[in-house]
Amino acid sequence: MARRDGDRWFLGNVTAGKAHTEKVPLRFLGHGTYAVDVVRDGPDGLVRESHEVRAHDTLRVHVPADGGFAAVAHRS
Repeated sequence: MARRDGDRWFLGNVTAGKAHTEKVPLRFLGHGTYAVDVVRDGPDGLVRESHEVRAHDTLRVHVPADGGFAAVAHRS
């Protein structure tokens, strides 16, 4: 799921089942470079990651079994 407020995008995902890598195409982002801050479930609690992306990229987030993530993308 993705929702926008101005130049910021809020992304979220919740999954039931096996661990996997979630692939999120970022075509909805505008031109330019974005910083994406991800908070995801990890083996010992929450894990925070930062990525620099563009609209032609695909965000890849490791999601453990029965886990999920939340992210905010903003122009950098």
